[in-house]
Amino acid sequence: MASDAPQPEQPAAPGGPTHPALAPGGPVVLGLLALGLVSRTLLVAASPGTLDVTVWEGHAREIDRLGLVAYYRGGEFIFNHPPLAGWTVHGLHALAESSGLGFAMLLRAPFALLDAVTAWGLVCLAGSAGNRRLRDRRHLLGAVYWASPLAIIFSAQHGNTDSVVACSLVFALLAFSRGHFAWAGVALGLGAWFKIPGLLAAPALFFVLPDMRARVQFVGAASLTTLAGFAPALVQDARATVEAVFMYSGLRIQTTAGIPIFGPQVFYPDLASLSPGLQRVFVDAANAYYKADGAIVTGLMLIYSALRRRHRSPEELAFTIAHGYALIYAFTNFFAFQYFAWSLPLWLLAGWPMAIVGHLLASAYIWGLYAWLCEHILLLDTWRFLAKPIWPAWIRALRSACVAFFLILGTTRLAQALREERRAWAPTAIEP
Repeated sequence: MASDAPQPEQPAAPGGPTHPALAPGGPVVLGLLALGLVSRTLLVAASPGTLDVTVWEGHAREIDRLGLVAYYRGGEFIFNHPPLAGWTVHGLHALAESSGLGFAMLLRAPFALLDAVTAWGLVCLAGSAGNRRLRDRRHLLGAVYWASPLAIIFSAQHGNTDSVVACSLVFALLAFSRGHFAWAGVALGLGAWFKIPGLLAAPALFFVLPDMRARVQFVGAASLTTLAGFAPALVQDARATVEAVFMYSGLRIQTTAGIPIFGPQVFYPDLASLSPGLQRVFVDAANAYYKADGAIVTGLMLIYSALRRRHRSPEELAFTIAHGYALIYAFTNFFAFQYFAWSLPLWLLAGWPMAIVGHLLASAYIWGLYAWLCEHILLLDTWRFLAKPIWPAWIRALRSACVAFFLILGTTRLAQALREERRAWAPTAIEP
């Protein structure tokens, strides 16, 4: 994996760039590729998925009944997805009904295949890194992502469109690393046709662009591409479209027993343990935090991106973007499980804490929870989130450890970036 922070060019290790077992045709890489392929095929074909599959089926029926733009104004569910995502899933649902194929399978198959594209993009991105060790191990990194339990779950089992964000970010960084700044903007804009959180990475790329011409190319291409994907809905009802998609603040998801799935709220004290006066103070403070949640996390990501503007290599940019999303994971209480998919491939370029510790913790939490909810280690049974509101202690411990990890990592990286900025602005001492 990557080291704790991106490193400059390093000489090849004696005896060759990598161990033969880790080479592109070696048993480790081939084994990981086979594991990822078999796992995705099994889950796409046999797993019923999560509640998101049911919700998307409801979206498809509402789009069929009302039309997409009218559905933005209100319907059975809250519909906050871009127009193309809605029309695509509506088409997949129509295909399921006409062909007799399962909707859950048709919904997830395209995103499982897209993960292969993301893995190959990660190989190419690591191949353009300044760090030779990353370049030499690029095929291993792509295979590790392809076999990642988190990537497998979110593309092939969960049943949502969030894996598009990961693919969009990888190819935006790849285009950026090759000096194709307009194409980097196109990649971000295309991702926004299905899920808009990839646009949060735009400032990190904008701040490191070399000149005004490059900034105009990048921003213009990203804006025009995004607009092209939304135009059919915008011309029908711009206000409803913008409010539904771009003004959506997320949901504070918890079980019916009140157990939160993620966020700093998992460490909030039990109100019953506080005095009436402290209860009022705490509730007011918590509600203020919930109200400002979106502004807080996007502001932190923007600040961190600006502070890291001097880091321009592909792996340094991946580091910046991955830890920008880590700040979102750390401080938002409006979290859904699949949000981890957004920056997942970049974790492998973002230093060993995120690549290894974060990956292991998040995988243990998500796979452990899903297996418990499905009552099946391979996630091939019904996902019983509503029917199992009381989580066992070991799942709550994994969840809390995962939240604590991102809180510590995010604040540490932000503090490091602030110290670096202070040193950059400190006056240079003059020798007598």
